[in-house]
Amino acid sequence: MEWNSQDALLITLYGILVVFSGLILTSILIFLFSLPEKFSKKKGKKLNKKQKTKNIIKNKVPEKTLKEASPEVMAVIITVLEAEIRLNKNMLVN
Repeated sequence: MEWNSQDALLITLYGILVVFSGLILTSILIFLFSLPEKFSKKKGKKLNKKQKTKNIIKNKVPEKTLKEASPEVMAVIITVLEAEIRLNKNMLVN
């Protein structure tokens, strides 16, 4: 079999295609390995924010008032405070 310039060009293009597709697949694989870590960090940040909000409420409100408030009232207060914190955070970023 005799090789000509078209065959050489075709083989070269196949080689380039294989190498770059391998690089793309490798970068996708690396990106997928980093996703669980990102999700766990976001979840941890959310949990930390909720805990900080609860600590702020406990530190600011007298203990006597906390014992008298019903769980439903406390849930509403915490929800409003979290919304305020998010709104203020967005305003500071912009």
